[in-house]
Amino acid sequence: MKNTLIQIFTSCAANVFLRFRAGKMSALNVHWSFRRAFTLIELLVVVAITGILAALLMPALSSAKASGRQIRCMTNLKQIGLGVALYGQENDDWIVPYKGEIGDPASYWNYLLEKHLSYSREVFHCPSARTTWPPPNWYWQAHLYINYGYNLYGLSKTITTGTAWKKFMQVNDPATRILVADRNEASHGTGYTPQVIKAPSVYQIGAPHHGGAVIVFLDGHCSWTPFGEIKDEWWGW
Repeated sequence: MKNTLIQIFTSCAANVFLRFRAGKMSALNVHWSFRRAFTLIELLVVVAITGILAALLMPALSSAKASGRQIRCMTNLKQIGLGVALYGQENDDWIVPYKGEIGDPASYWNYLLEKHLSYSREVFHCPSARTTWPPPNWYWQAHLYINYGYNLYGLSKTITTGTAWKKFMQVNDPATRILVADRNEASHGTGYTPQVIKAPSVYQIGAPHHGGAVIVFLDGHCSWTPFGEIKDEWWGW
């Protein structure tokens, strides 16, 4: 239906242009010959056709932009997954903890991964997020503003207490264990720490991409999942 409309409008525009050309130009004379004016009706037809074509194309362009942002988000999370794997290789197979030292704001998981991500802080920013970026103060506030959350209760809590701190080999099915995912925008820059949890709350996974979230799993693979299809067993609680 859309293609048919476009063909009709294109044909009308072509007819208007030919009439304009016939009235304004003479092929038998090297000089321009203005035979008649471009009528108001013809002008309105062209404007109407342009507006309708724009209305038809805008949703497609908007969807394409959203898909591009989703792809960039997946690239970010794949890099984060690789950073976690590199951390494990350098730390006797331990999964990067949610937090290093209690009381140190610069010891959350995102800070611990920076050297394994070549200090590229943009990987912590989802292009679909509508929050302040970069954070006003990276050392003290980055963990509040980053757009991704860590599966706190399903993996590792802190180094200091050792609570629930796991090695890769202790996770039975890393391909179905959430590592990091899109964070609920309600928790961005508002004092909430960078985590995602299963229970409905400000910490639940966000859905900024076509009603779904981009998730990187412990084995490093990344996928987009509709919000309603996130499975309980992926959390590992």
